[in-house]
Amino acid sequence: MRNFRCPSCEEETITPWKKWRSSSFSPSVCSRCGTKVYASARQSSAWRSFEALLVTLVVVRGLIGFSWWLVVIALAIVIVMETLRLYLVPLVRLERVGGGFA
Repeated sequence: MRNFRCPSCEEETITPWKKWRSSSFSPSVCSRCGTKVYASARQSSAWRSFEALLVTLVVVRGLIGFSWWLVVIALAIVIVMETLRLYLVPLVRLERVGGGFA
């Protein structure tokens, strides 16, 4: 699996695991230039909201007529959505704005 490009130096130094767990509160650090980067929270939260909606729909259906297949489908949806989020949500630099971080 290929690493992701740092938005600052353009080198492929961010591992998939570091990108997946990064946030503005806990950014990943580029090993080449030292820039703190994270997966864009705005777009990431949109993906998570969509993912939660799909899982909720499956769970509601499960309450009406329970089937283990619905649990399997819900887990598959979560895995697919997290994989898409990993590859589609861009990394951004953590920049200081005023007295805090952006």
